[in-house]
Amino acid sequence: MNRTSHCLWSLLGAFLLLVPGPADAQVHRGTLQGQIKDHEGKPLKDVAVRIDGLNGKQTYELKTDKGGRYFHIAVDPYLSYRIVAIKEGYWTEESVGVRASRSQSGGINNFTMRPGHSTDAEMTRAERETLVRDLRQAEETKRTVKVIDESHKVAMRFVDEGRYAEAAEAFRRVVELQPTLAPTWANLGHVYNKLKKPSDAVAAYRKAIELDPGNASFYQDLGHVYSDMGEAGKATEMYQKGAKLTGNQDPKETAKSQYFIAVNHLNSGREEQAMEALRETLAADPEHADAHYYVGVLLLQENRLAEALEHLEKHLELAPQSSTAADARALLDALRQMPKTE
Repeated sequence: MNRTSHCLWSLLGAFLLLVPGPADAQVHRGTLQGQIKDHEGKPLKDVAVRIDGLNGKQTYELKTDKGGRYFHIAVDPYLSYRIVAIKEGYWTEESVGVRASRSQSGGINNFTMRPGHSTDAEMTRAERETLVRDLRQAEETKRTVKVIDESHKVAMRFVDEGRYAEAAEAFRRVVELQPTLAPTWANLGHVYNKLKKPSDAVAAYRKAIELDPGNASFYQDLGHVYSDMGEAGKATEMYQKGAKLTGNQDPKETAKSQYFIAVNHLNSGREEQAMEALRETLAADPEHADAHYYVGVLLLQENRLAEALEHLEKHLELAPQSSTAADARALLDALRQMPKTE
């Protein structure tokens, strides 16, 4: 019976860090330039242009020439900038997330300024402090997202290689940086279970459920852990909760949850309850091969031979290469050799 492991990380991919690190220790410089015109397309002279590095450490101030042009060199091409254009009698314009260029024809950011009231100079300085602080925090967030993304990829590679101790360490790093990622907690529970640390696995899955209580697979996987621990009652409780969540969704998911319940009952010797769960499995997914096999076996125990034969044949039809296929064939051969009763 395959166990579900959680390999979900699509949210972070959209938040990759915008500023890649340089390939070596060489110092690179770039340029930022542009032209500023009014709403009629005429160049504006003496526009105050302020360039703020989003790391909060670099601020440059210059003015446009008679052609409305500004040009600044010696800026970091790996950093993002905010460019603000201020002129009395015009609305303040700005562009955020600008990147410099190492080409003299690149890094171009033009503005068109509309007539209106410019931002008060004192207010601009106050806003600058707040904005730089906010942008610095945003930059830190992007760096954190990058670390999370890289750590998750490393962890998943360790899982694929069966290096569960290293995977657990990488997943722990992720949840330390961002403790609200439910799939990562579930992944951590999976590797803890592989490491034979059931108490840690239970705690991790419980955290995943706390963060995302509507995810049926978390309950199912926690049920597996409890089943391995010999906690049949708790395992059944988790499987039933998972089944309830999938009841109005994908029928195959409902079948999977009911099948887990059935297997747990079988392992605990509760054959009547197992048969009931297997029947519900097949009601949700009539082509669940393993359910057909165990229904056939239970029917044999009840001496309901014709029905047992039907389910065992269906099992072989659906899964002729399954791990139980040889047993099913042996049972069928024995059934077919039995004398028919009138």
